[in-house]
Amino acid sequence: MKKAQIQIQETIIVIFIFIIILGVGLVLFYKFNESSIRQIEDDDRLVYFYNMIGTFPSMPEVKCSSLGDEKECIDVSKLIAFKNKGEFFKSNITIYTVYPERPNIECTIQKLNSGQDCGTFPVFSNIPKTFINKRVIFTPVSLYYPDRDTYELGKLVIEVYS
Repeated sequence: MKKAQIQIQETIIVIFIFIIILGVGLVLFYKFNESSIRQIEDDDRLVYFYNMIGTFPSMPEVKCSSLGDEKECIDVSKLIAFKNKGEFFKSNITIYTVYPERPNIECTIQKLNSGQDCGTFPVFSNIPKTFINKRVIFTPVSLYYPDRDTYELGKLVIEVYS
């Protein structure tokens, strides 16, 4: 072989190796960025739910009011009507009656109107079949029963899945 042909073959081999190294580098860079973006997405979703802990009781859809006078509590009749109306990603949002202690039975309008004892208000449920991580956020809330004109202590629980 001539010297020029050997140099061309060496150049082709060097370019081929360079392209392989560049391809491996791009794949590694993509994987690193993908995991970083997923982590940022999970963190943003968690911040959203931490913010929702403070804003959910103030939503007009569930906030109790009487003749235009708004109070810092959750109206349970509005809460039952609000069930599964919002879109809150992969989460489970439930309100439990803490005091006075009530059975862990789901409350419906029929149960409240008939005076049956219940203590669980499921707001939203979108639990994925498979998940890697589950975080639970909770805060106390005041529950207002308009039919009895009484207030009870409740716990707003938000379970976030990723």
